[in-house]
Amino acid sequence: MSMGKIPVLLILVSFFFGSADAAGEKIDYEFDGEGISRQVLENYLERAITMAFYLIPKKPEGRRVYPFHDDDVRFLKNIGAKFIGRAIYRWGGESRLNSEEFWSTAKSLMEAVHAFDPEVIFQDCLFEIITEDVDKVKIPAWVFEGFDLPVVDRTFSYKAMLNGEGKLVSHWRRGSSVPDISTVEAQLWFYYLAGSYMKIGSDRSCLQSDSKRADVWVRDEVERKRG
Repeated sequence: MSMGKIPVLLILVSFFFGSADAAGEKIDYEFDGEGISRQVLENYLERAITMAFYLIPKKPEGRRVYPFHDDDVRFLKNIGAKFIGRAIYRWGGESRLNSEEFWSTAKSLMEAVHAFDPEVIFQDCLFEIITEDVDKVKIPAWVFEGFDLPVVDRTFSYKAMLNGEGKLVSHWRRGSSVPDISTVEAQLWFYYLAGSYMKIGSDRSCLQSDSKRADVWVRDEVERKRG
């Protein structure tokens, strides 16, 4: 074995078999609405992994089929993961959110993990992409109500989320852009995503946006959707 591989192996051993676990000590993962202690945060980070689209059924992106969810559940149980990053999101194909199966499958996969470890946290992602497919997604009444807006029977508007000066329009491809979070429509969209993910049990949202105002906005919206 080369010496260059030893640090990698040590990292892996440390991840899978932490010293506190080996000693049989109780590790603290408790926190509440008042906040989280540094120690608890570090405990979660020591058991954090990225498992993109774990909660998304059948075809997470495009035509790619992913049938390995049962294996994922066993994997998560065996390694003792506590934070599952990027577990659910949309990267285009927004109309899939109209499917009840999309939401019910995600919830059942969460429950499969929480059945053996209720302390596991799932992270959803609010990515910096919107496509013309979003025009097929109806806006629920609770989204309008969350912004104190009149409830209107309509779908989201792709064009209404675009930057007025053309910044990052068709950035990914034609008809696929980075939404401008300063627009009300984009704020409605992100609020809808975050609220919908929270409704099925997601505990943490990761917002990616080109605007520095996103940090301020998301803090306000977290308080709004929890209220």
